[in-house]
Amino acid sequence: MGYILAPGLSFCSVDERCIFLDSARDRYFCLSAAAEGSLLGLIAGSDLSDRDVAHLAGLVDRGILRADASDAIPLSCRPPTPARHSLYDAADRAGLTCAVQAAAQFAWARGRLRHGGLAASLHALRRRKRHVRGPGAQQAAADVAAAFRRAATLATTHDFCLAHSLAVARALFARGIPASLVVGVHMRPFSAHCWVQFGDALVNDSIDNVCHYTPILVI
Repeated sequence: MGYILAPGLSFCSVDERCIFLDSARDRYFCLSAAAEGSLLGLIAGSDLSDRDVAHLAGLVDRGILRADASDAIPLSCRPPTPARHSLYDAADRAGLTCAVQAAAQFAWARGRLRHGGLAASLHALRRRKRHVRGPGAQQAAADVAAAFRRAATLATTHDFCLAHSLAVARALFARGIPASLVVGVHMRPFSAHCWVQFGDALVNDSIDNVCHYTPILVI
């Protein structure tokens, strides 16, 4: 028998700890040292003791894992291509009309998060991305980066990285650009951050801002 993550959960390893994101409850959490040890043993393919099996059963009872008939194991977040440059930092000045449209998209994303919650917003983004057909063009992504950079002078995006990234990702999808929204975490002290990438290019952030974060969710 194997185990898989329950729907809406993702995790990564940071500083020798497993950090979980529960999108449905909009929270991050860690396991107890004992339960985490059993989970890591399962992932590593180690022989599990009766105590390990009991810990894993406890994670099933808590809705963190689901038992699976196959030999599946929970998979940590697969990180995107490492970012090597920033379209945001290199963006030319966008026209006012494009900036106003970007600001409106940001305001819409903030409202969607406030009233619909994280899980619904991410679900809608996944569904929207499935309909992106083109490979996209970096110049089009650079245009989006420029529009949102200027929009930041019209409406502050400080401390609203998730809403900003949701808006940027939607704008890219509308142009046929299959970008990725990335949520990352950092320990000691704990913090979370969100950004958008297209290949190895950041669209709405700087390399220095994201390099200290470990991806926990990629859409």
